[in-house]
Amino acid sequence: MNTPDWLLNKVLVGPRCTICGTLISTSNLQWDRRCNACEAVTDEDSLVLMDVAEDLRRTFVDFLGRNPNASSDSHPRLTAPQQQRLNGCQLLTCQCFVSQNFMKSKIETDLIKSDRVNVLEVREVEVGTAVLDDGIRWSHHLHFVRIDGDRTFCLDLTGTQFGPEWPLLQPWAQLLSNPRITDILGKSAFGRSYDFGYARQSVPAASSEYALTRGMSLFGKLLRKRPHFPHFPPERDAQPSERTNFETAAQNAMDWYTSKLGVDVSTTCVEKVPKYGPLRPIP
Repeated sequence: MNTPDWLLNKVLVGPRCTICGTLISTSNLQWDRRCNACEAVTDEDSLVLMDVAEDLRRTFVDFLGRNPNASSDSHPRLTAPQQQRLNGCQLLTCQCFVSQNFMKSKIETDLIKSDRVNVLEVREVEVGTAVLDDGIRWSHHLHFVRIDGDRTFCLDLTGTQFGPEWPLLQPWAQLLSNPRITDILGKSAFGRSYDFGYARQSVPAASSEYALTRGMSLFGKLLRKRPHFPHFPPERDAQPSERTNFETAAQNAMDWYTSKLGVDVSTTCVEKVPKYGPLRPIP
């Protein structure tokens, strides 16, 4: 593919911050890295979120680069940092929707289910852009992330297809104030369609409902280890007597795992569980 002049000029300007896209310097020998402002962030959740965001994009770009049909130009006059910057832009062209499907499992593992950062919600969002440097108005897909403290972010794994200055991670309000984003075309929950999705719930450790939920989870694991353990078919609703038996089995499973692990598994205060139903509206 032929590199358009607008993209080549942006690549030649200099290294960019890998998080916010800010121009760091005008040197053609420096690699992209975090800017001073991003390096100065001290909030633990934000730091982990930045680390995860960089790893997610790096994983996706590496995947695209292994494709023998990947479209990326090689310019002999570009320095190694400039060529890498260009590759990072061209490989992501028209790959935003692909990223939401291909990266689903890793996003769920590294973000939603991670114990490193307290992520409350992840949504998939489609936005409309103004006419960009390539003369086109695009429909673009990205992620809405809500973390502890009700702080909201835009995670845009493929934004640099429009130029190296596009942020990988930015506050959601900053995205909405960007004149290059004109519309919110669609919102759906992570990995699902429309208004259903995945969220994290906090449940008191002393709650009997929590204990049963945790026990049921452990009971399922136990069945794979000890198939003869008494249980009823999960595909139908349990009768009252069966429910009592199942609660007993779940408690037995918890006791069994406690003895094996040497910890009380019923005292964990935060459980991440699928939650199907309307989620909080995105601003």
